[in-house]
Amino acid sequence: MPIYEQLDLTARVAAAEHLVPLWDLHHPARPQLTTSDEIAEALRAGSPHDNDRLLLRLAELAHVDGGGSLYAAAVLAKLVLPGVGARLRRCGPVRSRSEVDQHAAALLWIACRTFPYGTTHWVATTIAWRVFRATQHELGRGGQSPTWAATVVAGDPAWWADDAVDDEPDREAVEDLADLLRWARSNGVLTIDDANVLTTLVRVSSQLPASRITRHGLLSAQVSQAVGVELGVGESTVRRHVARILNQLREAGPAYMTAIAS
Repeated sequence: MPIYEQLDLTARVAAAEHLVPLWDLHHPARPQLTTSDEIAEALRAGSPHDNDRLLLRLAELAHVDGGGSLYAAAVLAKLVLPGVGARLRRCGPVRSRSEVDQHAAALLWIACRTFPYGTTHWVATTIAWRVFRATQHELGRGGQSPTWAATVVAGDPAWWADDAVDDEPDREAVEDLADLLRWARSNGVLTIDDANVLTTLVRVSSQLPASRITRHGLLSAQVSQAVGVELGVGESTVRRHVARILNQLREAGPAYMTAIAS
């Protein structure tokens, strides 16, 4: 049974329609938001930042310790489901598609009811990645290593985690990074040199003993120094370039998720 049916979103969103005008939702692309369809239209027309502010408001309404609204959670789930589905298509061969959908539906609902709206941004992107990673874990396909966590490019603090990086990069993480870099280069987000710096950083960090990566993960002094030696620049230059690259990727994250979902 598809995720949409697992969560009974058709009925739940229909039941939410009379409440939407009371939620005080705002978006520059469409000042009056009185139906779920109008919310969706605003998101299609809006900028990533404006869209995220709208989704954050829905996440606040849906949170168990916020507005506690099951109806808002249903609307939020409907809006982020395309991105979730796009990521789940990367799960690869499975014994049963219904097994994937069953796990993902439960995880999506939890994500919509517990999204940390006060501390985290990029709602659609973050939920899509978290559901994907948790579903992979439920299927017994990793999902707990720091390298896996580092695949969350937009809005997830795991990118800046202090944990050490695994000696063997996760194959899925490498594929995701390659896909992201191809998209970023073709859309002018990164240059060839930027992509080279980032891939060198990941490769070098995976080759260093975990005991040497003591602080700040991929941005540790040990990793920056090793990358600097390979690229012929100072470690402070490496850290400055990497910080800029990660910031550009974080800013482009919503657009990337929209691209892979379409």
